[in-house]
Amino acid sequence: MPVIAIAVLLADAIAINGTVNATNAIVAAGNFTFDNGSGAITSAGKAATARQYVYPEYSIDISNLGGIKANSITMVGNNLGFGVRNKGAIVANTSLSLTSFGSLTNEGSIASNGMMTQVLSAGNFKNTGNISSNNIALLNSLSSISNSGTISSTGNLLVNASGNIENTGKFKAASTLSVMTNGNLKTTYGSNLLSDNQLTVTAAGNIENGGSTRGKNTTVTFGGDTLKVTGNIFGYDTLLVQAK
Repeated sequence: MPVIAIAVLLADAIAINGTVNATNAIVAAGNFTFDNGSGAITSAGKAATARQYVYPEYSIDISNLGGIKANSITMVGNNLGFGVRNKGAIVANTSLSLTSFGSLTNEGSIASNGMMTQVLSAGNFKNTGNISSNNIALLNSLSSISNSGTISSTGNLLVNASGNIENTGKFKAASTLSVMTNGNLKTTYGSNLLSDNQLTVTAAGNIENGGSTRGKNTTVTFGGDTLKVTGNIFGYDTLLVQAK
């Protein structure tokens, strides 16, 4: 399959059912302005209707036969309340930036081999697939995070949610894993929060730990009334569990 230098996909809604191969790829959907010189994408702030919130529509929808492969990938779903869904394969060799002004759902695979991976969702973030990064990965939701798949980094993995975090899958980092929520954190039996070095878990609310939370140096902090542990919490060198 030929590889083009730059692939720029700009539309109100984008469905990808094949593979986009490019040196650099820019994908932007919804109402926005695009700067041809810098490549900057600015959302116009269009919001979904009440019906579209009840029956979500996707600004960007990648099917299980679709995908994007490029050195650098920038993907933005600009409309408020509209989601971004990936069922296919997204592979970036140098940098990956994925932003949704609505929900973000990954049912496929997202792999970044570069220095920086950034994933931002204004709505709920749900992962049932696989997300991997070779260096630094930043995952931020202004709502909740639900993970039943695998999210991993060979370097640092920083996970932050303004709402609750529920993990029935695996978060794993070779260097530093930081999981922070302004709500509650719930992990279930068979799930994992793992780090080969530093593991920091912080919840402004309650923590219900039914899975395995393990790191070389582990710190668990909660601000709610309850810390419930039916799984295990390990710090192979140091372990600190504290209420704030």
